[in-house]
Amino acid sequence: MALGVYSVTAKVPKDLFDALSRNTSSTEVTDGGLGKARLEFKWLLNVVTPKIEVEYKVVLLDRGLSAHQPAGEAKLLTENVTYVQVSASESTGAPPYTAEGASFEAPNCEVFTDDKCTQPLAGKIKRADLFAGPVKLFLRAKTAGKFTAKLTMDPSGNGHVQVKPPATEEMGVVELKMLVHQHDIPAISNLTEDPDTEPVSTYHTKLKGKVLPDQIVLSDADKINPGRALHEQNAGHHGRAKLVVSKLDAGQWPAGTDDYEITLSAVGGLDLHGKEVDADLKALPFKLKVSALKANAETLWVEGKTAGAALRDTRLELGLDRAAGGLAKTPKARGDFGCFSVVKFESLKINYTKAADEHQAWDEAQKRFYININKKGDVPGRKITFKAKLSVKLAGIPLRFMLAPDKDNTKAANWNIDFPTDGKSGAADVKWKDVPAALKHVDKTARNRLLHLRAVTNANGEAEVELQLSRWGGDKFHPAVYIEQDPHLCKYVHGHADLGKREPKFAAVTPVQVWRKVFYQVTRPKDTAMAAMGGFDTSQRKIFLEPVFTNEKLMDASNFTVDPYRAAWQFEAGAGDKAMLCIGTHNDKKATDLFTVETKDKAPKFHIVVCDEQFDADGVQSDFVHFDFDNANKVARDVTLTSTSVPSHKLTMIDPPLQGGNLAIQAKWQQMTFAAGAWTTGAANDLPAANIKVLKTRGAKNQVNLTPPAAGVIDATHVVRVRLELKGANGPWAGWAPDGTVASVVKASSSDARMQDVAAHEMGHLFAKARVDSLAGIPDHKFFYQQRGGSGSHCAFGATWTADATAPALNPATAEERDAQGNGAGRYDDGKCIMFGIVAAAKVEWCKHCALDYLFHDMSKFH
Repeated sequence: MALGVYSVTAKVPKDLFDALSRNTSSTEVTDGGLGKARLEFKWLLNVVTPKIEVEYKVVLLDRGLSAHQPAGEAKLLTENVTYVQVSASESTGAPPYTAEGASFEAPNCEVFTDDKCTQPLAGKIKRADLFAGPVKLFLRAKTAGKFTAKLTMDPSGNGHVQVKPPATEEMGVVELKMLVHQHDIPAISNLTEDPDTEPVSTYHTKLKGKVLPDQIVLSDADKINPGRALHEQNAGHHGRAKLVVSKLDAGQWPAGTDDYEITLSAVGGLDLHGKEVDADLKALPFKLKVSALKANAETLWVEGKTAGAALRDTRLELGLDRAAGGLAKTPKARGDFGCFSVVKFESLKINYTKAADEHQAWDEAQKRFYININKKGDVPGRKITFKAKLSVKLAGIPLRFMLAPDKDNTKAANWNIDFPTDGKSGAADVKWKDVPAALKHVDKTARNRLLHLRAVTNANGEAEVELQLSRWGGDKFHPAVYIEQDPHLCKYVHGHADLGKREPKFAAVTPVQVWRKVFYQVTRPKDTAMAAMGGFDTSQRKIFLEPVFTNEKLMDASNFTVDPYRAAWQFEAGAGDKAMLCIGTHNDKKATDLFTVETKDKAPKFHIVVCDEQFDADGVQSDFVHFDFDNANKVARDVTLTSTSVPSHKLTMIDPPLQGGNLAIQAKWQQMTFAAGAWTTGAANDLPAANIKVLKTRGAKNQVNLTPPAAGVIDATHVVRVRLELKGANGPWAGWAPDGTVASVVKASSSDARMQDVAAHEMGHLFAKARVDSLAGIPDHKFFYQQRGGSGSHCAFGATWTADATAPALNPATAEERDAQGNGAGRYDDGKCIMFGIVAAAKVEWCKHCALDYLFHDMSKFH
C-alpha cells in the first residue's frame, strides 16, 4: 500500500457489539506499506433473571368438609389458593432474549392464571409478559406436603445472552385440623347411682363424685352436620365443647413459616376459653404460632355466647395469617371448620288441656297438680306432659327433661310431717330408700340412671315428654329441661350447696305440688242447716286433699217409705217435741238414693247425708223377756229392756219404731192361777198395742211402760205374765259410712266442728282408714285398733286406755280384734285424731300417723 494517510472503516456482525461499524480518518501508512488503525467495539452480553414472589409460603389444603353440608346449603369452602408473582428481567436487553419465555412448576398444586381458578396455566409464560410483569399465578392446593415452586426460563441460544438458573421457592401444602368434641351420651347413659340410698346425703356425695366420661371427637361429617349443640351461656350454668387444634405436621411446613399464625375465628356468637368450667376467656380471633403448634396441640373450650337464628349458623374456622410485609396478603379462612347450633330455651311448661268431660287437674295459680281425678286411677293421673320450646324454631336438638325433687320433700316443710321421724313404725325406723319405687316420681328410664328422659325438637323447635309425679301428697317438683350436651345438669339437686349451683332451665311455673281432690254432695233435711265446712276443708288440705262442694239436695218424709221423723224426746229424754229426721241402717238406702252419681269431671265424689239423729234400727230388737203383774204391781209399770247385740246405753225404744210397723215383734200375755199349791198357766193372748207405751216422761231410753190387759185378773192368786220382744234402735251415733256406698251419714249438732269432724272421719273410712295392714316400705300405723269403742278400724293417737275385764274379751292378734298397742278388753277415750272411734267436738285434726297414710294413698276411688 502506498504511503499516506488513510480513512479506515470496520464493520462487525449485527447484535454482537455496541455498534455496527467504526472508522478513523487519520491512519498513516509508513514505509513498508504497513499502517495500523485501532477501532474499538464493545462486546454485548444480556443476563436474563427469573423471579418468584409469594403471598404465603404455604397453601391451605381443602379437607373436603363442604361435602358434608346438607343439600341446598351454601357451600363453605376452604380458602385453598395462594397467589405468587413471577417475573423476569434483562440486564441489558442486548443482545435481546428471543426465546419463547418460561415454564412454571408447583408440583403439589394446580396453577391458574385467574383468582377464580377457572383458567389453568397452559404452556409457557411469554417472555414479554414476564419482562413486563409481574405475572400473577394462583396456586390451588392439591396434595399435602412440601414442594419447590420453580420458574425456568427457556435457553437463549445465544452466547451473548446469559439465562440465570430457575427461580425457586420452597413452599408447602399444609393441612390444618381441629377436633370438635361432644359428650359421649351412650357412655353417660350407662352411668348409674342409686338415689334410694340411706342417708340421701350419701347419694349426693356419690353423685357429686361421679365423673362424666371425657368428650369424644366428632367425625368430620358430624362436626359439619349435625354439628355440635351448645346452650347460650347464662351465669355459668351451661357447658362448653372441647376443641383441640391438632399438632401440625412439621414435614409440610417449609423454612421461614414458624412465625406464621394459625387463627381461630368465630362466625356467630361463640366464646373461647382455656378451661372447661372456670373463666379463662380468650380474645377472638385466637392466634397460635406455627412453631408452637408444631410442638404441641392446643386444647380449648367453646362456649355459646349468643343463640343463633338457624341450625349450624355458628362456626369456628381455623385459618392462616402472617405478619405484614412482602406481597399484599389476605388471611386464609376455613382450613378446617366446625358448625355449632347455639340455642336457648324460650319456655318450659305443662302441656295440659283438659278434655271437655274432665275436671281441671292443673291449677297453675296454686301450682297444684291433682293426681287422682278424672277417673284416671293411680299412675295415669300422675303423668304430666311437659313441653319445651326453643327461642328459635330449630329441629333435631336432643333435650332431657327432669322433675327435680324439692329439697323439703319428706319433710314437714312440704308434707306437714317429717318422714320417717314422725311416721316411723313401732318396731323400727322405715327408710325412704325402702318406700316402693312405684310411689315415687319417674323422669328416667330407671331410677338409678343419671340422664333424664329424652325428646328431640321438631320443626317448631318444640319437644315434649311425659313425666310422672310421685304419689305423695305435698311433694314438690321443679320441672326442668336441659340440652343433651349439658349432661352435667343431670346431677342437679335442688337446694344442694354444690349440685344445686349449675341449674337447668326451669318451668315458668315451679314448683309443681302433688295434690288430690275430692268432691262432695250434701243431702240434708229441709229444715236443718248444713254446718259451715271451713274446718272440714282445712283438715283435708293438711293432707293435700282439696274438698269441692258440688251440689245440695233437701229431703223430707216424702223421700222415705217410713216417716223418718220422730219427736226429739223419743231419741233423748227431756229433748222436747221438735221433729227430728233420723237416718240409720233401716232407711239409709232411701237417703243415699238421692245422690247425684259422680261424673268423670267430678270424681271421686262422696255423699254427706245430714240427719237430725243417727240411730240404726235395721234388725235391732230387745231380748225376749217376761214381766209379771201381781197383787203388788197391779197397775202400769216401767220395764227396762236389754239386747245382747246392743249396749244398754245405746238401746233405744221408739214408737212408732223407726223400722216401721208395730213396736212389738211379739207381745203375749197369759193368765196364771195359783190353786192347790201350784201355778197353772192359761192360753197365750195378744197384748194390745195400746198397753205398750213409750212415754215422754220415761227415765231411760231403753224403758217402755206396760199396762196389764183389761181381761186379766190380778189378785192374791192371779198373776198376768207378759212376754214380749220389741223393735228397738241403736244410738245415738255421730255418723257412719253405710256399707256399699260412698255416703257418710252425719248427725247435725249445735257444733259445726262436730259435724266437720264426723264428715272427715267417715270419709276417712271410705278411703279405708285407719290402716291395719302392713305395707312394704311404709311405716306401720302405731295406733290403730278395732272394736274397743267404735265400729271398724280407728286410731288411738293421744287416747287414754282403760282396761275392763267385763268388756268383751278381745285378742289383739286376731283379725277384727287387732290393736297396734297390744291392748285387750277395754276402751279408749279422748283420742286426738279425726280417726278416733268416738267423736270429739272441735277435734278435726289428723294425727301424723293417719296423715302419713293419706299422703301416699291413691285416692282415685273409695273402698
